[in-house]
Amino acid sequence: MKTLGILGAMHEEVASIVHAMKRVRSRTIARREFVSGDLFGQRVVIAQSRWGKVAAAVSATHLIQTFKCDSLIFTGVAGSLDERVRVGDLVVARRLYQHDLDASPLFAPMEIPLLGRTHLDTDRTLRAMLLKGARAFVRSDASTALDARSRVELGVAKPRVFEGDIATGDQFVSSVKVAQGIKARVPRALCVEMEGASVGQVCYEHNVPMAVIRTISDNADHGSPVDFPRFLQAVAGVYAVGVMRRALASAER
Repeated sequence: MKTLGILGAMHEEVASIVHAMKRVRSRTIARREFVSGDLFGQRVVIAQSRWGKVAAAVSATHLIQTFKCDSLIFTGVAGSLDERVRVGDLVVARRLYQHDLDASPLFAPMEIPLLGRTHLDTDRTLRAMLLKGARAFVRSDASTALDARSRVELGVAKPRVFEGDIATGDQFVSSVKVAQGIKARVPRALCVEMEGASVGQVCYEHNVPMAVIRTISDNADHGSPVDFPRFLQAVAGVYAVGVMRRALASAER
């Protein structure tokens, strides 16, 4: 059986998945806890990567080199950059961009030096698995996974699933002006986060398939949920384990 690596930047983004695992073993490397075990019939290794591109890249490298993961998935929250994408929606990445990478004039803006690429493609098979799992979760489970009061208080309407581009950068975006600047650089980006494209680069250089799924927590402006920790636990964590359960049930292993 192949091994799937799963990363999330914050504890709340992966804790619910770890809780669903069986035959759990833990190992600490580079100040990170890597949890191995069985998740809905799939062999997995899960870790909290911590925030930012460097931290995520370090974590992804350990999953590939130390734990021999055959593929990687990154899950967590993101800020919307598209008026169609609302709080509580899910975005599965098609392409990943490092919006803050600029080595010009030696290279084009956002071009990764020596790789000759301005973006990184996610794996088609993993992407399809996540899309199928997310749509099944939204269709069959989301209405009961979160109570009506929490939906109102956290600003979560009926969730939808999107597939599109994601922008990554070492910046927590809470300004309309900054969000507009990112959108100008990556016009097709549906959301912005802090880890996906760096994990994509590590996987690209190691020839390991990867995918990213994000739960929209805010509009990348000053209007973030008042109780962000509660959103992480009550929405993002619930979505993460629910989507993975549906996705892995449909996957061939």
